[in-house]
Amino acid sequence: MGYNIGVSGLAATQEAIDVTSNNIANAQTVGYKAGEFVFADQFFRAQDPQSKDRAGMGASRLVVRRNQNFGTLTSTQNALDLAISGIGMFVLAKGVSGTTPTQTPSAFQYTRNGQFAVDSQSRIVNENGMFLVGYPADVNGNISDATFSVLTLDQKPLDAKTSTESTIALNLDSRGDPIDAAFDPTKAVTYSQSTAQTVYDSAGNQHTLSTFYRKVQPATLYFYPKVQGDNSAFQFNTQQNIYATGDANGILPTTFTDLINSSASSIATGATSSATLGIASTSNPGSAATTGAPVETLNGTTLIAFPAGQSKTYKMTLNDGTELLVEQEKSSTPGSQLVRYKYVADRFEVYATVDGVNVNGDLSGLSSTSL
Repeated sequence: MGYNIGVSGLAATQEAIDVTSNNIANAQTVGYKAGEFVFADQFFRAQDPQSKDRAGMGASRLVVRRNQNFGTLTSTQNALDLAISGIGMFVLAKGVSGTTPTQTPSAFQYTRNGQFAVDSQSRIVNENGMFLVGYPADVNGNISDATFSVLTLDQKPLDAKTSTESTIALNLDSRGDPIDAAFDPTKAVTYSQSTAQTVYDSAGNQHTLSTFYRKVQPATLYFYPKVQGDNSAFQFNTQQNIYATGDANGILPTTFTDLINSSASSIATGATSSATLGIASTSNPGSAATTGAPVETLNGTTLIAFPAGQSKTYKMTLNDGTELLVEQEKSSTPGSQLVRYKYVADRFEVYATVDGVNVNGDLSGLSSTSL
């Protein structure tokens, strides 16, 4: 009997090695789930299975457990290779009539292997010729879950659509020095950094739109407490001259009304006070001031000495979490208690090229936009 017990252990161990070997062999198999051999004690043939001191009858395989964790996604060169991130399976059918599966859903097969191609009728199939099943959609993209359908790749070319809007999200590196040289897209020393994206014309042809950012001299912006002594709300003049060193005459106004002056170029054009602190505007030094109400309000701000214990430098936190390092300046007018806070803002000019062609026109005029 002891011989049989030893043989059962060897047999179970051999099967466990087979499972491990199979895992290694399928290390590169897409969608494969590794197996884990679970040993079990054989005691059911003992004379008294309920006895605490039973010897048992050896070892056996209880189950080969499959690891259902999700693997990592990898990129391939095949546009029809698909992957499911998270829970889910691809549904496959063996037989179809046109685009309708002939099998019942209970006979469908499921896999995590998303390596697909198309057959002669543009139906999406896997490497074994099984059809990818899903729900049909109409021309407007409305999906019907009442019936199953074999997914088919539409071979009709899509209508050309001109690019009309573009969004670029990036961080501008403000550590460099301002650049005074005229912009030239062929000379890297004339701009600070650049980025590119693909756009399409009315014929569907793609083009490369490149945008260039050139750091220019900073602008000194001034913020005034809406109520002197209350630092929870500030007002600033959207028509501060971003090409000058300060306000009109470079001095503090005697009243807040004096803040509204006709500067040569505005620092803000919209009515949203905290959008960009009003730093986005026209950049032509000779243009007229922006019309309309020039005063914007920043509500819900906090102002703390930074570092604590002094009354010169402060950290101004806007209600959207933006933090600015500002300096306090007091009025030089005798008897005036007015206080303002100075912020030196970095500025960049933006230029563009399409397929390498400079589309900025005359760069001495309205050819760029300041950020």
